[in-house]
Amino acid sequence: MSANVGMVPNGQVVSPQPSPAIPSASSGHLETVNGVCALVTAVINAAVLFFGPNGPAERLRPLLCPTRISEFVKAAEQDRIVDVRGMIGRVDINGTDERGWSALERAAAFGRLQVVEELLARGAEVNKRVACGRTAIMQTSRNGFSNIVNLLLDRTANIDMADNDGWTSLMLAAWQGKAEVVHTLIRRGADRNLRNNNGQTARAIATEFGHREIVQILA
Repeated sequence: MSANVGMVPNGQVVSPQPSPAIPSASSGHLETVNGVCALVTAVINAAVLFFGPNGPAERLRPLLCPTRISEFVKAAEQDRIVDVRGMIGRVDINGTDERGWSALERAAAFGRLQVVEELLARGAEVNKRVACGRTAIMQTSRNGFSNIVNLLLDRTANIDMADNDGWTSLMLAAWQGKAEVVHTLIRRGADRNLRNNNGQTARAIATEFGHREIVQILA
């Protein structure tokens, strides 16, 4: 089969881009509120460093300015670990933004190892499905972050789970030419014989997109 748009899983973005800022109806008021929240959050973060994560400062977080899921997801996406820590406890750690993405999925997709570690330690669901039926391990496999693939597998990520189009982590890595991730997934037990909704295996996908090294790995 020749390469075509139908071959590519629905909803894919070839390379992740930062999410756009969310416009507000009352920008002046929102800027003031956000400024106050940022100041209070900075004070709380400093107090947490002094008293420790289980001290009185941490228990004040739910009383602070509310945090939108979109802000939390964006902080994870942009590797703002201090902000992520400050927002945990004030948002649903497994919640999704208006695009359908979660904080763990975005951190994994962008290779934010420290953020991924923090989210998993604080209770993020490793196999949570987000937009297009994707999971964190699928997204980080597609983008080539083998260190995060190993971390997620160590935390019981489902290596052969498929998205809405039947694409597994191995297929996504093969599609994008991520040989190191393909090696990692095979070594960790991924099933190379699974087929997507088009009837293709990971090797067939690698063949179609000209990734000869991966074709050899999957032979």
